[in-house]
Amino acid sequence: GIDDLPTATAFSPRLTAAVQPTAEMGQAAVDLVLRRLHGEGDAAPMHFLGEPRLIVRDSCQVLDPS
Repeated sequence: GIDDLPTATAFSPRLTAAVQPTAEMGQAAVDLVLRRLHGEGDAAPMHFLGEPRLIVRDSCQVLDPS
Protein backbone atom coordinates (compact mmCIF):
# COMPACT_ATOMS: atom_id res chain seq x y z
CA GLY A 1 0.00 0.00 0.00
CA ILE A 2 0.90 3.65 -0.33
CA ASP A 3 0.77 6.25 2.47
CA ASP A 4 -0.32 3.80 5.20
CA LEU A 5 -4.04 4.39 4.98
CA PRO A 6 -6.09 3.41 8.06
CA THR A 7 -7.47 0.39 6.21
CA ALA A 8 -3.96 -1.09 5.85
CA THR A 9 -4.35 -2.86 9.17
CA ALA A 10 -7.98 -3.84 8.58
CA PHE A 11 -7.07 -6.51 6.02
CA SER A 12 -5.75 -9.97 6.71
CA PRO A 13 -2.86 -10.12 6.17
CA ARG A 14 -2.14 -6.58 7.34
CA LEU A 15 -0.68 -4.61 4.42
CA THR A 16 2.87 -3.39 4.19
CA ALA A 17 2.99 0.30 3.28
CA ALA A 18 5.36 2.78 1.68
CA VAL A 19 4.87 6.14 3.37
CA GLN A 20 5.69 9.38 1.60
CA PRO A 21 6.67 12.49 3.58
CA THR A 22 3.44 14.32 2.69
CA ALA A 23 3.76 17.02 5.37
CA GLU A 24 7.24 17.95 4.13
CA MET A 25 6.03 17.85 0.51
CA GLY A 26 3.18 20.20 1.34
CA GLN A 27 5.45 22.57 3.24
CA ALA A 28 7.90 22.70 0.34
CA ALA A 29 5.04 23.49 -2.06
CA VAL A 30 3.70 26.28 0.16
CA ASP A 31 7.19 27.76 0.58
CA LEU A 32 7.67 27.71 -3.20
CA VAL A 33 4.32 29.42 -3.88
CA LEU A 34 5.00 32.10 -1.25
CA ARG A 35 8.47 32.81 -2.65
CA ARG A 36 7.06 33.17 -6.14
CA LEU A 37 4.21 35.40 -4.94
CA HIS A 38 6.81 37.67 -3.34
CA GLY A 39 8.88 37.77 -6.54
CA GLU A 40 11.73 35.68 -5.12
CA GLY A 41 13.40 33.03 -7.24
CA ASP A 42 12.45 32.08 -10.76
CA ALA A 43 9.76 29.95 -12.36
CA ALA A 44 12.03 26.92 -12.74
CA PRO A 45 10.59 23.64 -11.48
CA MET A 46 11.46 22.74 -7.92
CA HIS A 47 12.87 19.33 -7.11
CA PHE A 48 11.90 17.76 -3.81
CA LEU A 49 13.50 14.58 -2.58
CA GLY A 50 11.95 13.32 0.64
CA GLU A 51 12.83 10.30 2.69
CA PRO A 52 10.14 7.61 2.36
CA ARG A 53 9.52 5.00 5.06
CA LEU A 54 8.59 1.36 4.70
CA ILE A 55 6.24 -0.13 7.27
CA VAL A 56 6.57 -3.91 7.00
CA ARG A 57 3.53 -5.89 8.10
CA ASP A 58 2.17 -9.38 7.57
CA SER A 59 1.77 -9.04 3.77
CA CYS A 60 5.58 -9.17 3.34
CA GLN A 61 8.05 -11.62 4.69
CA VAL A 62 11.43 -10.28 5.77
CA LEU A 63 14.07 -12.88 5.08
CA ASP A 64 17.01 -13.36 7.39
CA PRO A 65 20.13 -12.76 5.26
CA SER A 66 22.26 -15.17 7.33
